[in-house]
Amino acid sequence: MTVPSIALINPNTSLATTDRMVAVARAHADDMEIVGLTADRGEPFISDERALGEAATVVGGLHIPRFFGGVIVAAFGDPGVPALKHRLDIPVIGIAEASMTAAAEHRRPFAIATTTPSLHDAIARLAADYGFDRQLVSIRTPALDPMELMQDPALLREELFDVVERCIRLDKAEAVIIGGGPLADIAQSLSSAFDTEIIEPIPSAVAAMRVRLQRSGTGFSVL
Repeated sequence: MTVPSIALINPNTSLATTDRMVAVARAHADDMEIVGLTADRGEPFISDERALGEAATVVGGLHIPRFFGGVIVAAFGDPGVPALKHRLDIPVIGIAEASMTAAAEHRRPFAIATTTPSLHDAIARLAADYGFDRQLVSIRTPALDPMELMQDPALLREELFDVVERCIRLDKAEAVIIGGGPLADIAQSLSSAFDTEIIEPIPSAVAAMRVRLQRSGTGFSVL
């Protein structure tokens, strides 16, 4: 039996981050083969609009081998997604678009908890581009430096837990997205900590890819 081979693109340059995101994706994709691709230039962590723009250029120009049946772009700003959609004839799914679509189901209000305050405006514009600006009630971040947080998983989880709690209590969000590909591990750990639905972007993208492939009715061989 053949299964579709899906490229999961990490738009930052961290191989360790790619490995973690691929592991999360594979846990939700036993009917797909997830293959990680890592940007060959740029930043190890995308924390501002300059780095996001550079990542968009790199990802948009990546060579995608023909045996891939779909592409997931695993950075929350969806860098390079429009360019890839324009030039490829296979499904291209950004984790921001997939998670916002999941969070916005039934027209419910949703929030985004993330670590990068310098990307607040870019994320808000992306939500508007996808048609979700009226349902997005807040984008909240911890007060601490993003790089400091990423070096301390326990502190990162604690800070994001507090941010999610504020999204629910103060903003009345009915779903909260953990906004970031590199936050995949933390998103998993937070998903069972609240009664409110916590949206994990990478599993959301895998689920969206599954739907797209089922609709196409096309099978792919893993090479």
